[in-house]
Amino acid sequence: MSSMGPEHLARIFYDAFARRDAASMNALYSDQATFSDPIFPKLNAQETQAMWAMVCQSAKNFSLSYEIKEIGSDFVVIGWTAKY
Repeated sequence: MSSMGPEHLARIFYDAFARRDAASMNALYSDQATFSDPIFPKLNAQETQAMWAMVCQSAKNFSLSYEIKEIGSDFVVIGWTAKY
C-alpha cells in the first residue's frame, strides 16, 4: 500500500474508521508507527493497533465525519469528528 498517495491512504483509513473496521485501519500501520494523544500517550505500533481495535469494538451509536484540510507530497492534514 505504500505506493498509494497520502490522500488515498487517508481516505482508506478514515473510511475504515467510519465502518469501525480496525483490521483495515491497522493494516496501514508500519511496525515502527507511534501514536500519542492526551488519552493514549506514547503508544508503539502494537499498542496503537490494540487501541483502534478497542475503540472500534466498544463504540456504540458511532458515526464519524472527516474532511481533508491539506495535502502535501508526503502528508495529509485531516479534521475529523467521532460521535458515540
